[in-house]
Amino acid sequence: MMTLCTRSSFWYPFNNWDDVNSYFTVGKSMFRGLVPYKDLFDQKGVFLYFLYGLASLFSYTTFHGVFVLEVIACALTLLAQMKIALLYLPRGTVFLMTPLCGAVLYSSRAMWWGGSAEEFLLPFLSWGLYLSFLYFRTVYPEPVPYRTMFLGGVLSSFVFLIKFNSLGFFIGWVLMLLLANLFAYRQVIGVLRRIQITMYSLLVFGAGFLVPIVPFFLYFLIHGALYDWIYVYLYCNLFVYSVKMSLGARFLLLGKVLYRQFFLNPLPGLFALAGVLLFLFRKDTKGIEKINLLLLGAGLLLGIFIGGIALPYYILPLGTFVVLVEMAASLFLPKKQEFLPRKPQKRGPAFYHISPALKLLSFYGALFASLLGMLLLCFSLTQNRAYHSLKKREISGKPISRNISEKKRRKGAYSIKRQLLRPGFIYGFRHPSYGLLFFQTQTIHLDEVYEVQMGAIRSGSTDFILSMDGAP
Repeated sequence: MMTLCTRSSFWYPFNNWDDVNSYFTVGKSMFRGLVPYKDLFDQKGVFLYFLYGLASLFSYTTFHGVFVLEVIACALTLLAQMKIALLYLPRGTVFLMTPLCGAVLYSSRAMWWGGSAEEFLLPFLSWGLYLSFLYFRTVYPEPVPYRTMFLGGVLSSFVFLIKFNSLGFFIGWVLMLLLANLFAYRQVIGVLRRIQITMYSLLVFGAGFLVPIVPFFLYFLIHGALYDWIYVYLYCNLFVYSVKMSLGARFLLLGKVLYRQFFLNPLPGLFALAGVLLFLFRKDTKGIEKINLLLLGAGLLLGIFIGGIALPYYILPLGTFVVLVEMAASLFLPKKQEFLPRKPQKRGPAFYHISPALKLLSFYGALFASLLGMLLLCFSLTQNRAYHSLKKREISGKPISRNISEKKRRKGAYSIKRQLLRPGFIYGFRHPSYGLLFFQTQTIHLDEVYEVQMGAIRSGSTDFILSMDGAP
């Protein structure tokens, strides 16, 4: 599935998306002595750069290492979604439906060209959704286990370290669980005791949140880059990147954004909408489960789009809820029936009276059909399919790469270390930019970007300058 759906895979010549090349540049530099935000300016989360740095250890000049990480992230996402579905559906149904739902999610237009921050958010959001559903399905109205709060804190911290606008999901998550603690066992546990349990739970969640952050806090502290981290990642994203408008205008824009996003991603949009509606009308779910789902979805939606900026791949985290469409499969199955054989059934349709061996054979046939359907969906829906026919020599950056490499051999290794490279395709090449904070143009509107780049050009501090559309 991921081989077809991301340009990072070996099936494609190169991932030429400028965003992921930027992440790759910062990640490689991070593993070779430079510090994100201080030495190289980009506004995504440090854990995303760390992942791309790890990928560069696998392959420094290709995206094959990124592809490996994407496959792992996809596997973790689908595993979490299987576990969510197993809370409500028979295992045979889940095994058959999960590949199809995964194909709808990863072949959508929101997947874009592969390797986005939103894609790496999916496993953390999916496991957070599972923990929340598991509690309200199997534990409530008992108090929330501290282990659940701690794991939720860890997951929310990784979301913060990748792209914090999806933290709205975990704001709703922790709010629901804390309220559940306040109202748990009202007839048995006194008010003061319930408040005490709620405060302890909040502290445990906070402790989990700090676990992934502490290593990166120490990293920036040691390198004298705490201010740069806070300024670029938090201040610039909150107050420079987002659009300034009134609250009413923001909600009006939110409606327009959702309208456009729905038509850009019709299939996953329909799946998610159908899944939510079917979940809300299920008779075997508690009211608090439905409120929990609405709050999680609203928190994630507002967190992503309330800033007034919307690109086609921003909606990908909402694909976390695509799993709920599997609930529709239960409408076509007899209650308490399984595709997989466990013990002979005394009642039910004639299909369920067949021998266990024949039933198992039927299940594997259906599973094969499901996997084949997954591949067909991915092949037919992914927007990256046409890119497969390109050859590496046809990518516009390759001649430039050969020219730079030739000059490097003639002038020495030092010459390549001072280059100002703008187009996205160049970031996959051998060396990132050294000593220049704004090594690329930015979507954040800062006057100093242009001033620093023009200063570098005028001073001749770069050996290579690449320009597109009249801008370096």
